[in-house]
Amino acid sequence: MYKEHCILIGKIGKTIGHNGHLALHLQHNLPEFSQEVTFLHLDLGPGELVPFSVEELSGLHGSVRVKFNLANGVEEAAILVGKEVYLSKEEVLNTDTPLIDYTTVIGWDLLTLSKEPIGVLTEIITMPGQDLFSVQGKEKNHLIPIHEDFMVEINEKEQFIILDLPEGLLEINA
Repeated sequence: MYKEHCILIGKIGKTIGHNGHLALHLQHNLPEFSQEVTFLHLDLGPGELVPFSVEELSGLHGSVRVKFNLANGVEEAAILVGKEVYLSKEEVLNTDTPLIDYTTVIGWDLLTLSKEPIGVLTEIITMPGQDLFSVQGKEKNHLIPIHEDFMVEINEKEQFIILDLPEGLLEINA
């Protein structure tokens, strides 16, 4: 499976107990997905993602508990700690949510609804409750909440995002 067919959902945090369970720290702003997921894909290095059969998955928000069929003990599970975890886009339930891994848009241009440049996206800031785009403008920097209602267009080919922001937002955090 290739990364472009998947969405980054989180990262393996640590082992839990002695039977191969792992803590999976989920990213904010994830589209909804089923707890009946049969495979998660892990990035074990350059190249394709490696599918892992899911034996157990509990919880859908924050930090969830996962057990893969091939990890039956702490030693086998510990090898996976720190690895990024991806979900096939086909497993996503809410198709209205844009299926984009926000870490891939760093360096993209952000534009207003009237296509005026806001600036270049330099960082994704992960905060409890609200992730932010950190944007370097020509004259000032901006912090913009990541919210699907603000996103009018995501153009992967030309690498820009058009935002319909509330009036005054760009002046608040200048």
